[in-house]
Amino acid sequence: MIRKNKTYTRSCCRGCDNRELELFLTLGPTTLANSFLSSEEEIAGEQQFPLDVYFCPECSLVQILQVVDPEILFRDYIYVTGTSDTIISHNKEYAKNVVEIMGLRPGQKVAEIASNNGQLLNCFVGLGMEVLGIEPAANIAKMANEAGIRTVNEFFSLETADLLRSEYGTFRAIVANNVLAHVDDTVGFLEGCEKMIENDGRVIFEVPYLAEFLDRLEYDTVYHEHLCYFSVSALARLCEASGLRIVRLDRRPVHGGSIRVHAEKAEFGETHSADVLESIETEINDGLQ
Repeated sequence: MIRKNKTYTRSCCRGCDNRELELFLTLGPTTLANSFLSSEEEIAGEQQFPLDVYFCPECSLVQILQVVDPEILFRDYIYVTGTSDTIISHNKEYAKNVVEIMGLRPGQKVAEIASNNGQLLNCFVGLGMEVLGIEPAANIAKMANEAGIRTVNEFFSLETADLLRSEYGTFRAIVANNVLAHVDDTVGFLEGCEKMIENDGRVIFEVPYLAEFLDRLEYDTVYHEHLCYFSVSALARLCEASGLRIVRLDRRPVHGGSIRVHAEKAEFGETHSADVLESIETEINDGLQ
């Protein structure tokens, strides 16, 4: 990898370290999304970065290689969840669905990574759960804490997971919505999640689905925050590398078409569930590998 400060260009796949990646979409030099500038001087000096999408023929992970320092992208963040009726309804359904599927009881612990202002966690609180948020944006973590949602202002990583586990213990469920695509160390992130769940716990995350991306030509969802674009095939391999197995998949219409993934510790099961293996077979037939 070529590093300059914390913004750099990867030289290999973040899923399997393969160096023979295939370029299939280039959007050229592009400024960062969500940067609302206030003067002509700021506009004139705004940086541009390459925005090229690659496919890994070894593990089928789709990704961009230009990594912008997450301190630039996420420490002072603009997007706040719960500002649209669609997301509010989605979050209420999400919490209810997780509690019912896992049979969670009042007082059991749920943590959310990239918890934003705590709107989803507040839905879990309403169902009797004890919650913890992990949110890197200082301005938004402050909002969550002021609203009564206990939130740690940190980027999540394998190293952070060790610290959080020592202070807060393990959790029945770790939730991570639309954040896995933002992470450069994808395997380390999932390993950290695996460390933080109880033996019978689950890591539950939502990501936009690559099949929808291709079917709908959703090139407008490509920007520097989105480092990866996931198929089930790629997610299965990432989970295997992280000590997890996928036990459930659900399709959701949010964010242009997403999949909700339930994963458990691999040591307590043999392989991915039947619906996961069926989805992988479909992706092979459709050319996603």
